[in-house]
Amino acid sequence: MRLRITDPTAIMVDREVAAIRAEDATGSFGILNGHADFLTALDISVVSWRDMDGRAGYCAVRNGILTVSGGNDVSIATREAHVGDDLDELETVVLL
Repeated sequence: MRLRITDPTAIMVDREVAAIRAEDATGSFGILNGHADFLTALDISVVSWRDMDGRAGYCAVRNGILTVSGGNDVSIATREAHVGDDLDELETVVLL
């Protein structure tokens, strides 16, 4: 499935992934390939994913809109995004 995370200045993430985790007002949720079309507003949080080879990736977002379309395209538009490999560091960014 394709994951794209954009902020007003750049495409922060554009890659094929196996799974995604995000958080909205109702709590944390997961997305796998074939997910039903879906639209939700994200909280300030860290979006995580698993690459096709099993490696984890993370992106801190300051709110945003997550859209799943066609079962295999996931897009997140946010005002601010920070990509990194260190979850603890990104959680610190989110709390600032």
